[in-house]
Amino acid sequence: MSQGESVMRDASVIYAEGVVSGLSLAVAALQRKERLIDYLRRWEHQLRLRVEREHG
Repeated sequence: MSQGESVMRDASVIYAEGVVSGLSLAVAALQRKERLIDYLRRWEHQLRLRVEREHG
């Protein structure tokens, strides 16, 4: 294998690792967003129940 081929192979490996890392970050961000949305829904539901209890 020539030095140029080795450099291209190394560059493609680095690129692939970057893509995988980017996808991992995107998945983690989506999971955090889903957890935040769930938390806000629960909070809104609890607030609604409190308001209903107080104002009957």
